[in-house]
Amino acid sequence: MKKTLLILFVAFSFTEAQAQNTAIRLCDFDTVKRISFADYNGQLDTMMLNPKMIGANTSSMCARYVRSANTFDNIKFHIKTEFTDVSAFAQANTPNKIKLSILSNMPVGSRIEIQLGAREMTTYPEGIHSVYIATTTAQRQWETLTFNLTSNLSGNGGFTNAGSCNKMVVLFNPNSTTKDTIYFDDVMGPMLKDAVGIKESTLTKVTPLSTSPNPAADMTTIRFTSHNVGQVTIEIIDLLGRSITRLQLHELTKGEYTIPIDTSRFPNGVYFYTLKNASNVETKRLVVAH
Repeated sequence: MKKTLLILFVAFSFTEAQAQNTAIRLCDFDTVKRISFADYNGQLDTMMLNPKMIGANTSSMCARYVRSANTFDNIKFHIKTEFTDVSAFAQANTPNKIKLSILSNMPVGSRIEIQLGAREMTTYPEGIHSVYIATTTAQRQWETLTFNLTSNLSGNGGFTNAGSCNKMVVLFNPNSTTKDTIYFDDVMGPMLKDAVGIKESTLTKVTPLSTSPNPAADMTTIRFTSHNVGQVTIEIIDLLGRSITRLQLHELTKGEYTIPIDTSRFPNGVYFYTLKNASNVETKRLVVAH
């Protein structure tokens, strides 16, 4: 009996250790945002409506990036703390994978490169720990790409070590000058130091309660609860992704808020209102009918 219990304990410990190294959701542009977008060469919009809510991505919000003609055009994702340890991902044969959902006009077979490194080190390759590659298999439809390790630079004097990574660099179609348009969503990567053991639902800091009336004629009211102290942005966008109204509410305390919105000048139709703070984004639908 003791032998059986020992085997079960070892098996459980091994499974638990594996689970701790699997990818977590870093950003989905709807409710989870554990990264910020610090630097990029092209045009980035992180509050876009999903242009094709079928297939591999049915969420309402995503990001859109229009690539510049820069040969090594890239977007730098800054992690809000640090990755715990990226060594479990930086191995040739590992179940731990970085993933990203994309929809683009890039030709099938286009390469996407992801680099993990330290944002404090701005030179390349010294500031990079490891490099990962995926290749597109579809055009103008959502697909989820899995990135495989191509090089691990750690251990080569001066390069970032596995426990000091807080930056993810994404290069769409590197070593080209094409001005591709890429929609991306569901960024999956290594565990963060402040996210160990925390479920995604506990990270939500703004809760939309209701919009009334909805449908609205000349006026509607957005009610929400703020669970922390800080700034909240309310933005209303139309079905084409154009911003109609944007309000910045500074230094809110914890509590429930009621915000009136003048809809008298809005054309009849369907809109989306988004509540955003430093921790997350929440989106709901608003109908205007005069």
